[in-house]
Parts: sequence; structure tokens; C-alpha cells
Amino acid sequence: MILPRIRDNLLNHSRIDLQHDGIRELICVADGYPEPEATWIRASDLSLLARNSTRVLLKFDNEMHGVNQYICEAKNKHGLTKVFMTVIIPGVY
Repeated sequence: MILPRIRDNLLNHSRIDLQHDGIRELICVADGYPEPEATWIRASDLSLLARNSTRVLLKFDNEMHGVNQYICEAKNKHGLTKVFMTVIIPGVY
């Protein structure tokens, strides 16, 4: 039994500014046993944005602008782990 964990590439409660940091996507990588499912969720409305086993990519586009909080979740039958990210997305790249 290994509880799910999210790898260190994402730090909980991080703030990312896409215009200044040059980032266009975030990757959530999860470990655990059994293999966890990884998901990206928009916190404001709990919309599921992306889901995959162990590794999931969140790409930002021109439709996703403003300051938003996103949640990377890793879940298996032994537990759930979350990382919260605040992302500032300019109106026009």
C-alpha cells in the first residue's frame, strides 16, 4: 500500500504568471500503489479539465484568461493528494 503523492515539480500554493514565467502548460505527475489517477480541476467551478493515469497535462489557451486556481489531484484506493496552483493568464499572449 502506497498513498498517492504528487511529484515535486508542482509546489502546493504556487503562483505562476504565464506572461512572465513563459509557461504554457503544467504537468501533474503522481506516484503510488496501486497506480493513482491524476486529474486537473479548475477550483472555481470544479470542472474536470484533464484526467489520465499517473501523468496529466494542462495546456493553457486564449480562452483561459484571468487569475484562476487549479487543482492537481492524485487518487488511488488508499487516499487522495491535492496540490493547489494559482495561475495568472493574460488576456492575449
